[in-house]
Amino acid sequence: MFNNQLIECCHSFQFSCEPTEDTGPGTIDYDQVSEEFDDMFRGAFGITESLQLASIVDQTKNQLMVRIEVENISKAAEEHIAGYFKDVSEFNRRPFYPAPPFSSRFSDENFMQTMDNVIDTTRIFNDVQKMYIKALSRDIAGLENYVDGFEIVNAFRNQINHSKELEEHDKILLLEFASGTNALLEFMDNDGAIAVQRSLQEMLGSSIPIGRIMGCSVNWRSVWAGAVVGFVGGAVRGAFVGAITGTFTVPILGTAIGGVGGAVFGGAVGFAGGAVTSVAANLLTTCFRPNNVLKQTYPSCEEAWEDYLTYRTNSFPSDCFTVPVLIPM
Repeated sequence: MFNNQLIECCHSFQFSCEPTEDTGPGTIDYDQVSEEFDDMFRGAFGITESLQLASIVDQTKNQLMVRIEVENISKAAEEHIAGYFKDVSEFNRRPFYPAPPFSSRFSDENFMQTMDNVIDTTRIFNDVQKMYIKALSRDIAGLENYVDGFEIVNAFRNQINHSKELEEHDKILLLEFASGTNALLEFMDNDGAIAVQRSLQEMLGSSIPIGRIMGCSVNWRSVWAGAVVGFVGGAVRGAFVGAITGTFTVPILGTAIGGVGGAVFGGAVGFAGGAVTSVAANLLTTCFRPNNVLKQTYPSCEEAWEDYLTYRTNSFPSDCFTVPVLIPM
């Protein structure tokens, strides 16, 4: 099912696609797959505190221009996640950019509808996969505490493992999505946002009053949106690269699975990078008072990201990750 949609998607963008190899029925240990993905994502989130997450690109008496270093975030995630794959050099030629974290589309009023639209318009997922992704996205977005999410993820995994509607390769991306969700919940529950805050404070503390940092906060729905949109976008980019090269390999599956492997790799990089970028953006825009310029520049960034996802461009303007903030006197 996934392979047919992938081939259709590739041809629509004029790529040369070859059918991917199948592992055959009943050959995958899904519990082991989940354990590998769990370990992969924990490591990806675990390296966050050691990264250069932001830098000051300009400063006046009462304003900072702070850029989220998405290339650092993405490159670190790629290098770590690549250790769980083979033949991913093609993907590593350029950094993967997560979605710009300041979208006005994800307001409280239209959050779930926007999330559903992002998933529904992604052609590399089949209808059953979309149903499962949307269901987990809704449940996790509505969490009141992180601990409740672990039980939701376990129930989701059980459904995927025993589903008769899904083929083997269909299940892999869904189990990866579940593992990313589980690792992100662990990261947040174990004060991962505070670790990011500490890192930002070390980088920017000399430029702002220390007391202002203590007022930072993180909106869970915003972080979750960053992860989901990053996962979807990463899977799209990765599938295109995998379909072109045909060499992406997921060792635990024991086969070179081309576009499917590329989607798995890209989805993982996008999920981790999107979540961390969103955490950093939340902290920067609550530690300070954002300048109105932010709202004026965002629409062009949204269009640029759509061009980037569909390979109309391979670059992305760094200004879309730059936060103009006012320093209180």
